[in-house]
Amino acid sequence: VALTHPDIQANLWTNIKEIPGNGLDDDGNGYKDDINGWDFFDDDADPTGIDTHGTHVAGIIGAASDNSTGITGVCWNTAEIMALKISGVEQFTTTENIIKAIDYAVSNGAKVINASWGGGAYNDAAGDILRDAIEDAGKAGVLFVAAAGNDGENSDSSPMYPAAYSLDC
Repeated sequence: VALTHPDIQANLWTNIKEIPGNGLDDDGNGYKDDINGWDFFDDDADPTGIDTHGTHVAGIIGAASDNSTGITGVCWNTAEIMALKISGVEQFTTTENIIKAIDYAVSNGAKVINASWGGGAYNDAAGDILRDAIEDAGKAGVLFVAAAGNDGENSDSSPMYPAAYSLDC
């Protein structure tokens, strides 16, 4: 997510327990200066994305209105965009990074997690622990929204995960 984008800035989530730029973990959550979220790929406080996907999706969800810029998001007046980066240039992420991001979102009060990174077949090595993290988020009252059908495939015969997990969240 481009934290300085004029349509996103007004609706960025802010960790009010952190003091910006002091290099300390003021809230004791294990992340120093996590003001608007966290970069789980580079392990730093700058969750700014390397491409435009996160900003695009954040804008659809919560772009500010009445600012004479861009678009208005579907939840322009209630959304708080918590920027959580899980991947980097020419590299995908690890299940561990995804789970850390899910846990961070839940611990910091997220109501909805947008997992637009979703896709691919089930992975035995990682699938169960990812499924468990998503289920735990649901038990905490967090709605988990996952991408599905990006390749134009029938999701019944070619399931995409995490969307294909059979969960109530």
